[in-house]
Amino acid sequence: YPSLLTDIPEEHRINKRVTVDPRFNLITRQGPATSIDFALKIIDNLCGKETAAKVAEELVLPPGIYNYAD
Repeated sequence: YPSLLTDIPEEHRINKRVTVDPRFNLITRQGPATSIDFALKIIDNLCGKETAAKVAEELVLPPGIYNYAD
């Protein structure tokens, strides 16, 4: 969560909306405003980027928030 960022040592900070840590089989996010990004990343990991892109397209998301078209 952004307000807790200063509590984390700088070398361990990751300032991304959604982060995947394969070492711990963990997907985490910054907070409530990143719920859609979080859901799409879970879909990406379980079903693949193409499926996540299709879901994002159906949600009519503005480009750039979490671009699954790349």
